[in-house]
Amino acid sequence: MSAEHVLTMLNEHEVKFVGDP
Repeated sequence: MSAEHVLTMLNEHEVKFVGDP
């Protein structure tokens, strides 16, 4: 797994986490 892929997953998780009350 590449670092970019990990960062992308983390970014998507943060967006979902922040967007979900």
